[in-house]
Amino acid sequence: MVILVPIMNDWESFALLVKRIDDVLSQEEIHAHVIAIDDGSSKRAEKILTDFHAVEKLDILHLRINLGHQRAIAVGLAYCSKNLPGQSVVVMDGDGEDAPEDIPRLCKAMKMENGEKVIFAERSRRSESYIFRFFYMIYKAAHWLLTNKGIRFGNFSIIPARRVWQLAATPELWNHYAAAVVKTRIPYALVPTQRKERIAGKSKMNFVSLLIHGLSALSVFSDEVVTRILIFGFSFIVLCMLTTFGVLSVTFLTTFTAPGWTSYVIAFMAIVCLQMITICFISCFFILGMRKQATFIPERDHVFFISGIEEYPCMKSP
Repeated sequence: MVILVPIMNDWESFALLVKRIDDVLSQEEIHAHVIAIDDGSSKRAEKILTDFHAVEKLDILHLRINLGHQRAIAVGLAYCSKNLPGQSVVVMDGDGEDAPEDIPRLCKAMKMENGEKVIFAERSRRSESYIFRFFYMIYKAAHWLLTNKGIRFGNFSIIPARRVWQLAATPELWNHYAAAVVKTRIPYALVPTQRKERIAGKSKMNFVSLLIHGLSALSVFSDEVVTRILIFGFSFIVLCMLTTFGVLSVTFLTTFTAPGWTSYVIAFMAIVCLQMITICFISCFFILGMRKQATFIPERDHVFFISGIEEYPCMKSP
């Protein structure tokens, strides 16, 4: 089993996380190969202990530039598919919020599904602030309205070997890992978990980073999003036309008079219709333009972003 952990300068948390992973897996007699994806860090890894029981190998996969959390995961999965075939892969964050204690539960769930499904850790409880939860609820509602799909899980998961092979050929993986699984209809199941607090340091994710992360997930479902925008746009245009017809009917077929209000309403409806038509056309051309662009295949193209791999020999404790 491979454990894939994207890291950006958070080496203190990673060192503590690997130790916790080793403690948990040693109790379950599970062996693992841990790969940290160095997402263009400006700091070098220091004080990483290599005295383990269950962690058989520890590598750091260095990327040439900072790609962001999701694309670092895409490169890592493509690397595993090409260089470590036949291995199931656990994807988890390096800050400790994804509890190592849940890894054995994910492994057991994968075995119960005969290695056919990706097993995600379902977020039954969050540890973030109330402000974060408030905006996250708004995002979940918008995501459901635009895609008709709810958000119940993040990156923390275990991927069977054959599904790693499939994901490595999925262009959507480049934008968002979890959304790519849903988009490509790869079967998955959920295991309820609780997110923990960070092991060390402070989160470097700000509002802009979180917004980009959310938009990346929506971009995977761009076809569905644009389709719903078009349906909404044309529905709104029809509503404006019906409103205009109703206003004209009241003006010319009844004795009700209100100086100036008819022209104001018709002008307002015309402006709204033009705006909706513009939005619909822009959305259509945007999708058509995206289809003309060259497709990024992670398994084929990930090598351009890897600068090297650093191996840490692990010493078995007695």
